[in-house]
Amino acid sequence: MTVPAGQRAQITLADGTKVWLNANSKLVYPTSFKEGIRQVELDGEAYFQVAKDSKRPFRVITANGVVKQYGTTFNVNTHVPGITKVVLVKGSVSVLPNQGGEYKIKPGELAVLQADTQDVQISVVDIEPYIAWNSGRFVFDNCSLESLMNVISRWYNKDIVFESEDTKKIRFTGDIDRYGSIEPILKAIQRVTHLEMEIQGKTII
Repeated sequence: MTVPAGQRAQITLADGTKVWLNANSKLVYPTSFKEGIRQVELDGEAYFQVAKDSKRPFRVITANGVVKQYGTTFNVNTHVPGITKVVLVKGSVSVLPNQGGEYKIKPGELAVLQADTQDVQISVVDIEPYIAWNSGRFVFDNCSLESLMNVISRWYNKDIVFESEDTKKIRFTGDIDRYGSIEPILKAIQRVTHLEMEIQGKTII
């Protein structure tokens, strides 16, 4: 299943697991799971509510490593090349780099897998900014304007051009309705940052 820019989709897998796919994401899954294991492949971002099955672990395969668990709720994001981010909402999951050991995380924790170093960094976070997309909102907490605009770029299928490198580093905190048109969102960002933004076709300058 592939979801284009500006859309999201929800699917229920053969075992009852529910998956919400964010924009510009792809999920590869079987029509039925084989005995002993449940496994899917993700490129992009997805929110999982995994059906409990004590005999068959559930694995999410990404380019940078594997997320493994038995029944829980979590978000996986691979939009940044070379990085997989896993946020646990409830339950328990393990994160396994392509090379290296197994790292368990707890609810409210973020695990970041680095492909180049095979390192896994775990930290306690506010999970809301990571999962708000699934309820139709953009939530940002002290993120850079570059990161914020990358998210908006994926949702509205726009290219982003910064006329100064310093502009990318501006920090932003906010909560925006995801399903409104793009113009009010840009105006809200402009009010906070005092920047000028202009839409030219598919490009936001």
